[in-house]
Amino acid sequence: MEKVELQLDTKTLEKALALAQSHHCDLSELFAYAIEHLTAAEPILVSSENYQELINRVNELEDMLLGQAAEVALNQSTMVGTENFTSALERLANGEA
Repeated sequence: MEKVELQLDTKTLEKALALAQSHHCDLSELFAYAIEHLTAAEPILVSSENYQELINRVNELEDMLLGQAAEVALNQSTMVGTENFTSALERLANGEA
């Protein structure tokens, strides 16, 4: 452990002490906790224009993947009952009932 000296204004120190007391810890533990949680999940800041571009690109990729999936499904599919349907049409065309 390293020893660190901090300078805080009175108001900030009072807030820190009250917060530490309410969490049943000392200032050292409070600062360690704050640093751990503040660095754990830094938010990603994106402008509204960049955000919209990202959403549009995700939609394009989604459409492309859905199109590819539909094409694969079509290529792997077969008509059920095609032979029966064709033979029934031939019988009708030949005047057979």
